[in-house]
Amino acid sequence: MRQLINSLAIGVIALLLLSQPYSSQSGTSIEGFVLEGVTERPLQGVTVVAAANGNTRSATTDAQGHFLIDVPESGRYLLTPGSEGMVYSRPASPNQPHEPGVWVQVSSSEHISDVSLRMVRAGVISGRVLDSNGKTFSAVRGSVSVMRYSYDAYGKRQLRSDAWVHFDRDTNTVARMDDQGDYRLYGLQPGDYYVNVSGGGNHYFYPGTPDEALATPVHVRSGEEVHLATIILPAQANTPVRFHFSDAAGNPLTPAASSALSLTSPDGGTLISGTLALFPIPDTPTVSSAVRSVSLPPGPHDYLVGLVGMGATPEVQYGRIRLNIGNSEMDEFVTMSNGIRISGSISAQDVNGNSVGIDGLVCKLHSDLPHVESVGASTTKGCFGAQYSSGLYQLEVTGMPPDAYIESATADGKDILAHGLQLSSDTEIKVRIRALGGKLDGIVRDTDGKPLPEAAVALVPDAPLRDAGTFYRFVISDVHGKYQLRGIAPGSYHVFAWTELNGAAYRNAEFMKAYYEMGTPVTMDNLEPHSRNIVVLNQ
Repeated sequence: MRQLINSLAIGVIALLLLSQPYSSQSGTSIEGFVLEGVTERPLQGVTVVAAANGNTRSATTDAQGHFLIDVPESGRYLLTPGSEGMVYSRPASPNQPHEPGVWVQVSSSEHISDVSLRMVRAGVISGRVLDSNGKTFSAVRGSVSVMRYSYDAYGKRQLRSDAWVHFDRDTNTVARMDDQGDYRLYGLQPGDYYVNVSGGGNHYFYPGTPDEALATPVHVRSGEEVHLATIILPAQANTPVRFHFSDAAGNPLTPAASSALSLTSPDGGTLISGTLALFPIPDTPTVSSAVRSVSLPPGPHDYLVGLVGMGATPEVQYGRIRLNIGNSEMDEFVTMSNGIRISGSISAQDVNGNSVGIDGLVCKLHSDLPHVESVGASTTKGCFGAQYSSGLYQLEVTGMPPDAYIESATADGKDILAHGLQLSSDTEIKVRIRALGGKLDGIVRDTDGKPLPEAAVALVPDAPLRDAGTFYRFVISDVHGKYQLRGIAPGSYHVFAWTELNGAAYRNAEFMKAYYEMGTPVTMDNLEPHSRNIVVLNQ
């Protein structure tokens, strides 16, 4: 009873503190409190960072947990609290790991005064890794990290490392084992994790399996240290493989020594990635082979083989093989195809159809399946002038202004926005950008009708454009529940809101099956701003 009274008293004090005025400088500023997530008591000495468009400002909380940050300009700021031994926590989902911080939209000369951040004690996972002979995996032989199932930017569900979980003085997302093979993963939010061990060139999951489907999740509570049983990594012999390359006509190929060799499995795992090591074949001085050692369990393994030149105009070649791993050195003969060349252009127009220049636009092709591409095709160079292996790809354009959208995209005259681009031969792509798209704003409310901050808001195109990734829009509602989506192409959509969303789950068809009929419809038929207030779906 006394504990209940004390908790209620602390909560009342916190509410009173939140209602007390603090003096602030004139101009644009953000003010609030940092509280302990369980007891609601104020936290002193917490560093709160406000970041937007490369601008960062910070403040440290006082004895009442109060902070005040003067920001240089209007914008959408991410507020992140940091304190030794503590991690950010969302009241709506205190036992679910998520990216730390809240978004705050600030107008010029506006003072935001009601931001509330919460933190809880961090969790720890510790244990030991040994090989099948009982020997330790020291720092030079392996590392350990935590992973979670999440949806990537394209809606694919997969195990991924948490980018905000850092070790080794906040610089690494992996922890090294010590000389005893011991590891300690700290600074964890409450929730479920998968422990990933890399050692001897392979990846394993707790309790010691290379099969992701057999991995066991580890649940961590606030302030808890979970000590796991020792992970024993199975023995795998290194098998030397000599690769012999030929073209479709059977003529031997000798790649440039600077070429990069890759072997990618159907699930996207990489067995080999690195520069070729070429060795002459006796009695054939003009032909060379590449010898690499692979560490795999006995049996058949299918891989996509890629050869990528590293010169100014890198050539791409690809082929497919099945490795039947045994106990002896292997010779593998790989028939290679030339990469498919992409050419094209991007043009932009204003609302009146006049040509405009937009700097920094880069065309990229994405595939959920294993593929081979030229160096730089997915980064600064883009897809024009690049080469790819055959397969299904989706188009995206980076560097677009926030109000712009892709009006059309064709490959050899055929639309590729709705269902993607099936590459089988050299292809020309033409993309047209409109510099000013539609806007949709509103307020996200909970089931009681109150504005809901930190809600995940997604705009999803109606069929048949659900595979058109360039039409999706996403944003997090601010501390007042407000949201705004920009650069929307004309068409029919549904807008959705969740209290919590795991990555870009809104782009995953299987995930969205339960929600498609629950969204709020909106038709973007002109450039006039549209408004829709929406109720959160999964409160």
